Amino acid sequence: MKTGLKEIARRAGVSVSTVSRALNGSARVDPETRARIRAAMQRVNYRARTLPPEFSPPATRLLGLLMPEGMQALGLNTSVYGAVADAIRATAEAAGYGVTIGTYTNSAEIVTVGDRLLAQKNLDGAVLFRTRLADESFDWFRELELPFVVIGRLFERDPFHCVGVDNRRAGYLAAKHLIDLGHKRIAFVNGPREVAPTVLRLEGFRNALREAQLTPREDWLLESKYDPPLGAQLARQLVAAKDRPTAIIAANDRVAWAIMRALQEQGRAVPADVSVIGFDDAEESAHSSPPLTTVRIEWKQMAEIATQMLIEILQRRNISRIYVVLEPKVIVRASTAPPK
Repeated sequence: MKTGLKEIARRAGVSVSTVSRALNGSARVDPETRARIRAAMQRVNYRARTLPPEFSPPATRLLGLLMPEGMQALGLNTSVYGAVADAIRATAEAAGYGVTIGTYTNSAEIVTVGDRLLAQKNLDGAVLFRTRLADESFDWFRELELPFVVIGRLFERDPFHCVGVDNRRAGYLAAKHLIDLGHKRIAFVNGPREVAPTVLRLEGFRNALREAQLTPREDWLLESKYDPPLGAQLARQLVAAKDRPTAIIAANDRVAWAIMRALQEQGRAVPADVSVIGFDDAEESAHSSPPLTTVRIEWKQMAEIATQMLIEILQRRNISRIYVVLEPKVIVRASTAPPK
């Protein structure tokens, strides 16, 4: 929690109104009193970001790449995460900033390295990655007055800086690609329901089927939690039934690779028996067996833009809201084909 002016006043031996006047730059506060207030602020590590220069702590020139604790366990694609981290680091270092990577809990207790960095005000700003639907308010970051940009997710109504992809469009494009090939029996092994891309891609999927006058099978809309083994298990169940899909949309490329392996182990040919499409266009997808058709999500570009915008916020402060939407694109390879 942010230290209040009352505690600073107590330590400096002055009234709260005197502290307030000093922080507002009033000439009515003498130099000796200002020095005591400044010392008290340093003792309690008070680092509000709207202070006059003499009271402002020096910038750390350190940015954070942070994700909620627990989200790193949800089938994190290491090549995607690596691309994001590398792009943020390269962009930040070119502007003279360092980058640290961690997780945060939004807890009053310091649980993670990210929590400690935030509590000690050691970051100038942060790029937030893989946020959950439950993280709508970002209260802790706002209380700390810490500039942040969210990547991979868009806030249509909230005033947060964000750089993301049109995930509703991504889900639509994946389904439409299969429909255009002639598929009518399409399953969706989706991601976890607590993240926005899952919800939006499912909406896009439904829109594409509705446009084609197809009705989605609710029992074919499954949740993999971005977990490749679970995705493979669900795919085996889907194709084991007599009434089975001719195509499967996977939550991401990692889940798609696992699904293709599981189908092949059961003697199903991809794409002759079942077409498979993923999301991300991870580097390995061009070399999978068969090469994976996927919806490209421009993670590297997202990370570069978000970092550039964060640095601009730090340098200008009064920048207007950032809302950048990147378009997804279907990359057609050998894992999809017309149904038999």
